Amino acid sequence: MIASNVDLADLARNTSHHVFGLGLHERKVIIDDGEPVAVIMSAGEFERLEAERQDALDLALALTRMLADSGKRISLQDVLAEFGIDPSEL
Repeated sequence: MIASNVDLADLARNTSHHVFGLGLHERKVIIDDGEPVAVIMSAGEFERLEAERQDALDLALALTRMLADSGKRISLQDVLAEFGIDPSEL
């Protein structure tokens, strides 16, 4: 991942240069009055970060389920019987 800083005033003057000049996995940190205020990134970098974020959410959900799992299982037949559903009608 490549990151570089660009001043907000320079971004305003040269928007297309900064936006269309982004490499596949590049990010630019927008600086205003010496402070970072935003980030622009390539579509490829955005997709990569979104995939990583989704993977982290999936892992967190799996770990939560594992920690909360009592180990008790109920068979499909028992559930159908509990609700009076005939399996042949499914």
